[in-house]
Amino acid sequence: ESWAEAIRKGIEKWNPTFEKAGFKNAIRVESFPADRDFRSDDPLTSSIVFSASTGNAIALRRLADPRTGEIMSIQMTVPRDFANSVRQEAVYSIANTDRRYAGYYLSDEAVCEALTAKVMQKMATALGLAPNLAGSAAYSTEQLRDPEFTQENGFTASVTDDVLFNYAARPGDRERGVATIIDKPGIYDEFAIKWLYTPLAENEEETLDEWLSEKTGDHRFFYGKRNGISYAV
Repeated sequence: ESWAEAIRKGIEKWNPTFEKAGFKNAIRVESFPADRDFRSDDPLTSSIVFSASTGNAIALRRLADPRTGEIMSIQMTVPRDFANSVRQEAVYSIANTDRRYAGYYLSDEAVCEALTAKVMQKMATALGLAPNLAGSAAYSTEQLRDPEFTQENGFTASVTDDVLFNYAARPGDRERGVATIIDKPGIYDEFAIKWLYTPLAENEEETLDEWLSEKTGDHRFFYGKRNGISYAV
């Protein structure tokens, strides 16, 4: 039950971002219906399923029309041993600032917080965003340890950077209100959703190019490729 709610939260974290782009309640999460005719493996049905496998990483399959790029559906699989991956990653990255992750036996609260964050990251890929390795370079160390700043902006410009925890945080920062785990899409993600999904009736290419030009020089919108860092708007 708690994992199901954590997954729901991770997916619905994207709704405020879509609302800024003009789509209210764009994503709806529902439990599998009791209808016998329902098939979760229907290629046009997006689903999130629990797997009894011993894997510990959330898997994502995205079905897209190769002719248009339209995303037809996604299937996300959450494995039984997900908590193991949280334990392994948290012990060296955040355990000194968030003691909930310091022991071998993690609380359900700690696991669910990480599950929500991981699902939110996976949803970025599901929605068509490419990994942006420049996201975590957008803010200074001072900003990353500022409670007000991190509560408003998070600690990375893009959750696609695969940074789950705030590495700059120090003991006592969480108690002061510093965000130590991602809990919302970043400012780069908001712009990417706007650029990808906003319907434009005319002058589409010109308008999109203008939007990009407006961000030139703003390091929060830099893009870092996975095969060697390369920055570009």
